[in-house]
Amino acid sequence: VLRLDLCNYMELTGRLQPMEVAKLIHDVYRRFDQCLADSRIFKLDTIGDEYICAGWLQGGEDKKLCRTMHGIAESMLAIIDRTRSKDGKQIACRIGIAAGICVAGTMGKLQPRFHALGDAMNEALEMQ
Repeated sequence: VLRLDLCNYMELTGRLQPMEVAKLIHDVYRRFDQCLADSRIFKLDTIGDEYICAGWLQGGEDKKLCRTMHGIAESMLAIIDRTRSKDGKQIACRIGIAAGICVAGTMGKLQPRFHALGDAMNEALEMQ
């Protein structure tokens, strides 16, 4: 599980117009999505300024998946490093990566959403 949080999101919302913030985050998340395109890592969710992705381990592939996740994290950091807000300010992030047991599935009835729960989700958040 990889959890990336935009560190200065609240500062951005105070400085920029809502549409400018939305465009910036959309552009960043779109580029993150491209990082995942040819991997076995998939996007779980975006929650405001947090991007969450994960990969499922299958027997004997843990090292390969860990290397893939690390490479994706490096690509995401490079994207953040090249990204500036409309007023020219650098944006920043923090990333947490963890491996462990999770359960995943669609939850809820009114607006069902896919969620993953478990130690790895919590540990990745703590690692940020």
